[in-house]
Amino acid sequence: MARAAKVIKGKGGALHPWAEQVLYMLHGDYHSAEPALHPTAGKYNLMDPSIETLLQIQDKDIRIANLVKQIQTVPVEKKQIQTEMTNAESMMDEAKKAIMDVEKRIKTIEMEIATVDQRKVSLQSKSSQIKKNDEYRAMLNEVAAFDAKIEKLEDLQLQEMEALEQARQKRAAAQKLCDAAQKRLLGTIEDLDLRARNCEEQVKKVKAERDEMAKAVEPELMRLYSRLTRKGTDDGNFRRGIAPLVDNNCGGCFLTVTPQVRHSVNKGDIVTCENCGVILYAAD
Repeated sequence: MARAAKVIKGKGGALHPWAEQVLYMLHGDYHSAEPALHPTAGKYNLMDPSIETLLQIQDKDIRIANLVKQIQTVPVEKKQIQTEMTNAESMMDEAKKAIMDVEKRIKTIEMEIATVDQRKVSLQSKSSQIKKNDEYRAMLNEVAAFDAKIEKLEDLQLQEMEALEQARQKRAAAQKLCDAAQKRLLGTIEDLDLRARNCEEQVKKVKAERDEMAKAVEPELMRLYSRLTRKGTDDGNFRRGIAPLVDNNCGGCFLTVTPQVRHSVNKGDIVTCENCGVILYAAD
């Protein structure tokens, strides 16, 4: 048979603080004690006050863990925002570079046109020196070739001018997007900073309340709870240190407990699950 869960209180015949009230409920008058029911009677069995307080502490710890998680996500979200800003700036830089490249090509074409035209003019200036018809016809053919080349270059220049206009339009659109993105993203960073400050203030407040409540819990039980909750879950969430026993199943690991465990929990003993180690309390 599997080993029983560890009972850390109520063992060895020692009575819990509410034992007299329980005896009263079972057998009648017992040293004039009166029955004491948990405020949520009907949902929970009679419960050690330390367990009640521990549940409230756990609620505070869950709240603190969630707040801390929000604080920890702020740098990550800021980094994502910075990446978006960098991308917007890169888009703007690419648009500017595209314009510079087109302007450079246009300048190159203009220089090439000027060179060809200068060669044509130079050739034409020597026409008066030509005496033979075949040499004159050759000169005219060469001039025509220069004109054809200039015409081709001017067509290319026109295409580049159209490309320049398109590049300028893209730059204007990129500038508009970049400005809007920076304004929006900077506002988001301010919101993140505000969220972090608010969460930090809440952590201080809730932690102070939690620490004050912890003074009412027995030190041994508090140490056990702290040990159980010290390490978070694999996905980074808060690991519960106390869980209900529902239908013979541990509320922490959801595995079925032994009859001895259920009996001890139902008696009001403070018991830990033999599978996951959480402190168990009875829940109807």
